[in-house]
Order: sequence, then C-alpha cells, then structure tokens
Amino acid sequence: MPEAASKGKDKAKISKPMNQGGVVHITEGRLLSRLLYPNPVCLLSVAPPGKPPNVMACSWLTPANNLGTFIMVINKKRHTASLIHQREGATFVLSVPTHYERDLVLRIGKATGAKGDKFKTLNIPRCPPGWKKNQWKSKKRAHASSLGSSSSNPFAALATLPSFEPTPKEEESSGSKATRGAGSLDDVKRAVQALGGAEYGTVAVKECICHIVCHVEKMLPSFIDGHWLVKAQMEEAWVRDTHWCGKNFRPRILGSGDILTFLGAQKFGLLGVPESV
Repeated sequence: MPEAASKGKDKAKISKPMNQGGVVHITEGRLLSRLLYPNPVCLLSVAPPGKPPNVMACSWLTPANNLGTFIMVINKKRHTASLIHQREGATFVLSVPTHYERDLVLRIGKATGAKGDKFKTLNIPRCPPGWKKNQWKSKKRAHASSLGSSSSNPFAALATLPSFEPTPKEEESSGSKATRGAGSLDDVKRAVQALGGAEYGTVAVKECICHIVCHVEKMLPSFIDGHWLVKAQMEEAWVRDTHWCGKNFRPRILGSGDILTFLGAQKFGLLGVPESV
C-alpha cells in the first residue's frame, strides 16, 4: 500500500475508507453504462455450478449503448472464458478496484484458476455483490420464487440459490467475525442438484469500490483471432458513495482511491478527483 510521508516526524500509511460511507444502488441502464465510461480495470468473477469460483483481470471492455449493454474481448485460453461459455446467459460480476489494489490486480492477472480456487490460492477477500447477503436476485430467480413454494414448484429453489460468502478463514484474515453462511460452494451444489439444472451463483471481490452484476448475451468465436467477442448486459450495480457523484463514476474525496485504467506492460493510469467538481 502506498505511503504518504510528511516533512516532519510524522509518517502515516494511507488508509482506504472501504467501510466508510454508504452504498449507491444503480439499476437504470444509462447510469449503469456510465460505470464503464472511464474504461476502468475490472476484476471479472464467475461462480459456475459445481466448480470453484474464479476471477480474472480485464480491461478490454466498453459500453455499447446507454441501456447497460457492453462489449468485452477475452482471450480464448483464459480459464474464465471457458467458465462463462458453458451456458447461455451465464452470470458474472465486475468488481472495480482502485490504485490501492494495484498489486492484487497484477497477482490475479499472473495466476490461473484452472488448477484450483484462485480466491483461496491468492487469499482474495470475497463477498456477495453489493457487500451484503441477498442484495441481488436475478429476474429468473424472482420469477421462479413467485410461482409457488418449493413443495409445489421444483424450480422454487432458484430463489434461494445463494451468492458466495467469505469462509471463516477469509473473514478472519479480513478482521470480520462473520462465519460461513449459506453461500458456500456445497450449498450451490445442493441447490443445483435440487433443480436438476445449472444456475450460476455470484461472487464479488470485497476490497473494491463497485460491483456490477452482468450476464452474457452472446459470444462470437471467430470475429477476432484467438479471442471471444462477448456481448453482455449489466443488470444492476452497487457503488461506494465515495465514487459516485449522482451522474458520474469517479472519486469524489481525496484519498478514497483513484480508479485504474490499464496502459500496458503492467502500467496503469489513474482517474482521480477532478480539479473542478
């Protein structure tokens, strides 16, 4: 983590106010699109049924309209690409880090989840999108829930399919006293078995300032050599109010964390607090 040193005796570490302030919930398409206007570096996480969740760094993505649709390019060799390609409409989460998480972004980019759970291997704190349990419920799950109880409706379990929550070890490392709840991988497996289907869960990177729940609409395999061209849709998002001014996604407070944009060769540009606000 960067350090700020004064000319006197005082030397203090810059602390990130991740647990300060409120959270803004965004559902309107034009505002969802604006979350990607600054071209932020994102951490794409996916929780496919029956498999460990995975996360990758990505920056090749851009809004395609003002309705929350965006285009993304992913190398076909990436393990995450194989996970989101397994099922039409696969759900995933984009978590937006700040410069405080620069080293984490680089570590995620260098590691693969093909040989194990990258969240556990890299000790990445995780949480449901929005930082709280049951913040997000897909339209598909909500519809299944409205059809009836689990006793009369075999699809009602969709409504209770959980988001991933931190394990006790992860909570201990992040200083939280919460214990592992209903959002474990085993619970996802049980829910999927009850459904006889394959519904994706959701998992986000806790130490980020924005979580965006998305789903895949289409993947084109031959448009770009060696890469998937992905059309995806943002469903809803949660942003720390330190980085949302009502119409734009940007830092509002000095020290709250500059947004990263990737320049190549492990170098990043920074979007900070504008001089004129």
